[in-house]
Amino acid sequence: GEKYPYTVDNVRIKCAADYPDAIFIIDKNNNKYAINGNADIYFTKINPDKNYKGYTSAILKDGMSDAEVLQIGLNNCRDHK
Repeated sequence: GEKYPYTVDNVRIKCAADYPDAIFIIDKNNNKYAINGNADIYFTKINPDKNYKGYTSAILKDGMSDAEVLQIGLNNCRDHK
């Protein structure tokens, strides 16, 4: 819909199992985009990943932010309890 903030479809929000402060978006091609600085540090210094593409700013639509999808995710979690 119009509130979907990314230029790529079928993304998931994840965190690194061994570094849970690293929050990132992963797409269907296994490309990873950092939501926060911890994810950038994780994918560039702690566990370098060839599929890391930088921050989500690379795939955000104009005027959109990660907050949109994070809010949708939180609402969906509440709806499924």
